[in-house]
Amino acid sequence: MSNALAAAAVAIGPGAGVESTAAALSRAVLLASARMEVTDRPDRVQIINGAFNANPDSMKAAAFTALSAWRTDAGPSPSWAR
Repeated sequence: MSNALAAAAVAIGPGAGVESTAAALSRAVLLASARMEVTDRPDRVQIINGAFNANPDSMKAAAFTALSAWRTDAGPSPSWAR
């Protein structure tokens, strides 16, 4: 997300339109696998794969992201989130 915000700032700063910048970002594709890759399983389990370039700081950031993205409407929290 921060990369997309940085790209938008670089584009909009010199005069690109907000709408065209948003349209361009909406067409962005994942170039590296295992970088915050989200998979929704049929049994309502959501897998977030953040294994790309795993190190202690990135794993801490991934755990924080997972906990902050937890949806309250998804039912009880998993045992690891308590």
